Amino acid sequence: ASFTIPQAGTITSASLSMTTSSTAGSNEAILAYLRINDTTDYLIASVSSTSANRAFVNNSMSIAVAANDTIAVKFVFPTWVTNPTVISSGGIAVMELA
Repeated sequence: ASFTIPQAGTITSASLSMTTSSTAGSNEAILAYLRINDTTDYLIASVSSTSANRAFVNNSMSIAVAANDTIAVKFVFPTWVTNPTVISSGGIAVMELA
């Protein structure tokens, strides 16, 4: 799902979590991005872990956005040796208003 930005500003940080409630999977890298207007990707973090709880955090972002821009989260998953199962995710993006 994507969200519409209500007014201009700068996204300064993003924090996402991915939780598996069954098999955690092997430790190949997962990439998490903020995607702006369905065209431009900004890396939040790359995480390689066998933990059931994976955190993707970037507090050093500086992404200018305009009113009515859209943002979405994009994950790039590897070819796992062991696939994770029963995944849920959530997160926040922090924006300073212009």
